[in-house]
Amino acid sequence: MEPVSPIGLPSWQSRLLHTLVRARMRPHALAPIDPAWVRRNMGRPRSARIIMARSTGARSSRYERIMHWPGGEHVWWPAHPQSTLQQSSPGVRASSTGNAATNGSTNGQTSGQTNGQTNGKINGATAGATTGVTNGAPGTAVERTPVLLYLHGGGFIACSPETHRPLVSSLVRRLGGEAFVPSYRLAPEHPHPAALEDAENAYLHLVEDRGVDPSRIIIAGDSAGGGLALALTMSLRDHGIPLPAGVVLFSPWTDMTGTGASLDENSDRCAMFAGVTIRRAAQFYVGEGDPSNPMLSPLFGDFHGLPPLLLHASEDEVLRDDTLRVAERAREAGVTVTARLWPHVPHVWQFFAAVLPEARESLADATAFVRDVVGQHDRSPGRERE
Repeated sequence: MEPVSPIGLPSWQSRLLHTLVRARMRPHALAPIDPAWVRRNMGRPRSARIIMARSTGARSSRYERIMHWPGGEHVWWPAHPQSTLQQSSPGVRASSTGNAATNGSTNGQTSGQTNGQTNGKINGATAGATTGVTNGAPGTAVERTPVLLYLHGGGFIACSPETHRPLVSSLVRRLGGEAFVPSYRLAPEHPHPAALEDAENAYLHLVEDRGVDPSRIIIAGDSAGGGLALALTMSLRDHGIPLPAGVVLFSPWTDMTGTGASLDENSDRCAMFAGVTIRRAAQFYVGEGDPSNPMLSPLFGDFHGLPPLLLHASEDEVLRDDTLRVAERAREAGVTVTARLWPHVPHVWQFFAAVLPEARESLADATAFVRDVVGQHDRSPGRERE
């Protein structure tokens, strides 16, 4: 793995944050998992999240279910050329207070969705329905601006676009662009493949309903959302759907079989979870499925033909090896991989960009990666700029 710095020493802020997160999370690490309790308590205090999100300067609005889109949020940078999307598009409920948009922290489930929603993903029945809303004219700033499809974490049982707004807003600020964050259905009420179906529909909404060039899209996610992002990319390839420019994964959960050595090696060191936490949580999403199914555990999938991957994880977290093994398998398949480990930071530390140097460094790396892979498409034959 590429070292973080010549000395690799954590900042004092990281040491303090690691202690605080551990004090809050570890008392629950060995307890039985109650999804309802997790939904009520994950991401508290909400006031802190609101302050962190607002401090980025990014804005957000609730983006209601429409066409393929399963519902969720739209986050954008005010100076972005398409910042009027929330005013002109059906299904968007604008927020007059920036990042204090509608609270959906415990919902994460889109009512009335059915498995049949994905039947049109190959046929493209709604292709071009609103083409051009975010695509932009060739050669314009809009066309070259990356569009994030961000899949939030939460163990597939909790969290929402609202809980992850600080992290997404930090990315949007650095990119000067926009992000779409779907409210995918949660387990145990909706085990696999519900989340994957909703993620597929969210991607198709951008490509087919909104006409966004896939070479501008970055699929990103953290923890469970990181594993979902990787499974989504594999599914898109398998179905012959144009792939995004790249994939960004923060501490991804990619193995539902629980075979990573770090689940045991880091069980006492991880600030948030024990190995048993991960193994118990997997049961809710797997349901009656096979945990080794690549659409559940993309670690075991075929990596050939995937776009460039960026993976960041903590040396101390129990999911460390979910990142290391994905990086190894992807490289063996010829995929361009950028992977880094950070010392003594908690799981998905990118949340704390307002106070943590390591979070800002990780997000800066991700920003450079996104600009590079999107820029590669802009420089490809037939897309040269004047």
